[in-house]
Amino acid sequence: MRQSHKVHVIYNDQGSIDAIHLEAGGCAEHEWGIDRLNDKLGIKGQASRSCFGLDCRTSDKKTKDLGIITVEFKKRMDVIKEMLVSPSGKQVEKSHKRQVPAIALFIKPNYHFDDMMEFVDSYNKTWTHRDELVEKTADFEAYRAYWDQGNFIVLAYGKKAVKKIKTFFENAQENNLSCFLANNMPNNPFSRSGLTLAIYQSVPEEVKNMMASYDVKQMDLDDLVAKTKIVDKLQSAGKRYHALSPALVQDKAKDNTQHEVKFFLNPWEQSKNNFGWFTVEDLELWIENKGPIPKVS
Repeated sequence: MRQSHKVHVIYNDQGSIDAIHLEAGGCAEHEWGIDRLNDKLGIKGQASRSCFGLDCRTSDKKTKDLGIITVEFKKRMDVIKEMLVSPSGKQVEKSHKRQVPAIALFIKPNYHFDDMMEFVDSYNKTWTHRDELVEKTADFEAYRAYWDQGNFIVLAYGKKAVKKIKTFFENAQENNLSCFLANNMPNNPFSRSGLTLAIYQSVPEEVKNMMASYDVKQMDLDDLVAKTKIVDKLQSAGKRYHALSPALVQDKAKDNTQHEVKFFLNPWEQSKNNFGWFTVEDLELWIENKGPIPKVS
């Protein structure tokens, strides 16, 4: 597993945690999907006409039957007691060692460990947390997490954090767990989707409706793409690309197309081919090495 960039805990009006979001880190392991994790949890994951939205991203089993457990332990940490100012005017940390209460929330790994604490230690032992601690740290809270295609572990430090994770775990036991990839910065084109764990029964109806609506629109778009047969045509012609992303055409006359979809093409051999938005007709011309995609030498 690789480290999450940041952990977000999502609260309800009563102050309890309804969901935990683990941001993606800058690593390939966070771009491979979560199919193996879905298999462990008994989650379909892939939307279909018969099951979509949050329903297809939720386990049919109660959380208590999914092999998700918690382990409480103590972590010896460097804790900032106070910030001092040196004679030169530079801030200096005055720290001391403390035994901090901690908890790990994770799904049992497939590989064998004699003791689950051995597994927790493999992710916990190297971390000395300093950055988020403040002066007089009697009641601080901090989180760290790791995840990949088939596993996750959330580490929480401090009395507040331990209590919140325990409450989330306890509330989830008799309910259903939702697990899916989501982007907490959807307007940032360079942002990656992170792993979200949520208690299905606690997710607001408007969020469920939004996810269902998104899936239906995406399936409708996929049907329009299939209707053009352009993906098969490009494959048969040996045209290769990194990405071919569809979008709805808003004005057929303006885009000069007879189809309801257009595509953003990121082709191979960009010394020979242009990238950008193209119509189905443009892509059909590319098969013949004509049109706006091939670069003119």
